[in-house]
Amino acid sequence: MVASGDLKVFGVSLKSPKTGDVVAAGSQCEVNWTGTEGTAPVTAEIFYSNDSGASWASIAQSQPQSGSYLWTVPDDTTKEARIRVIETDSGSNTTKAESGDFTIQGPLAVTLIQPNGGESIAGGSTYEIKWDTSSGDNATVSLFYSTDSGTSYSIIVTNISDTGSYVWSVPSIDSTTVRVKAVVKDSLNRTAEDVSDADFTIMLAVPEVGGPAKMASCTGAFMLVLFFIGRKRSRRER
Repeated sequence: MVASGDLKVFGVSLKSPKTGDVVAAGSQCEVNWTGTEGTAPVTAEIFYSNDSGASWASIAQSQPQSGSYLWTVPDDTTKEARIRVIETDSGSNTTKAESGDFTIQGPLAVTLIQPNGGESIAGGSTYEIKWDTSSGDNATVSLFYSTDSGTSYSIIVTNISDTGSYVWSVPSIDSTTVRVKAVVKDSLNRTAEDVSDADFTIMLAVPEVGGPAKMASCTGAFMLVLFFIGRKRSRRER
């Protein structure tokens, strides 16, 4: 706009954040702007919206005409965040610049649903590992298992899509101190993890020694007893 009593153009441009940016809740985001002309002194005020500009909250006042401000991003989860800079000169003339929508990703978290402790799983079988994540756009998940209560881990699978479940080919082992760990990573390279709350068991099914042969032996002995009983009855009847 043209300031009253002055032919010079009074304006401001917003350099960052930009439309389409993705920032993490709780992080530090640099708001950067450049102002031109106006009757000195010129001051800037910065505003934030989480609803595409329907409402605004002031986040910084009495800023210089050109400069930057380190903004602590609020714990919002929105794809409709905007920043606005309004400058006012000594003649009460104003000018403003505003970003388009950008995204704030809320705190990243993952919860391992199962196995979470106390389960008994057959070694060599398959088992569905389940988890739940929050605020992780384009997240990937890596899964690990431990046989020493979480002291060390072996890879189950890495960097799979965050579908919420994975069918695990359970190793053929015997252990009562097994745990699973899920690690999630989002597009901002943030990570979060969760581990089984307690140990669970993987056990191999061991056939009973002489199982089938033992059964056959018992069956044969039983039939032999019946045979002798039958012979005794036959002699008495004679």
